[in-house]
Amino acid sequence: MNNVDNIGTLTNENSFHFNPLLDVNYLNDYYQENISDAAFVFDLFLNCTVQKFYEFIDSMLSNNHRKVYHLAHQMIPTFKLVGLTDIALLLKELESKARQSSCLHSLVKSIRTKFKKAIPIVFNQQAAIGSFLRRQKH
Repeated sequence: MNNVDNIGTLTNENSFHFNPLLDVNYLNDYYQENISDAAFVFDLFLNCTVQKFYEFIDSMLSNNHRKVYHLAHQMIPTFKLVGLTDIALLLKELESKARQSSCLHSLVKSIRTKFKKAIPIVFNQQAAIGSFLRRQKH
C-alpha cells in the first residue's frame, strides 16, 4: 500500500523516503534504516538550531565576527543532518571568512534566504517522519 502525503514524500508500510528537496543521498547514507534517529535530529534542529540561527543573524548584524564564527561552527553539523547540505557548505565558507573578519553580508544574505525557504521543508519532513513512525507502531 503506497500513498503520497501532502509534502510529496512517498511512503509505504516498510520504508521511508525523505523529501527530494533535501539531500536524500546524504540522509539515506547517514540514517540508513534508523528513522527514529532522524526524528530526534529533526526535532533538535527545529527546537534548537533555528533559535541559534536567529542568534547568528543578530550577531552578524552587530558585526560580532567571533560569535558568527562560533555559531556557524556549531550549526554546520545539524544542517547536514537534516539534509540541508547546501546551507552547511555556505556556513562552512562563512565560518572561514568570519575567522578572517572578511565582509560577510552578501554570504549571510544568501544563507538567510535559503534558510527561510528550508524551514517549512524541514518542518514538514519532521511531521512526515513522526507520522511514519506512528504507523510503524500499529
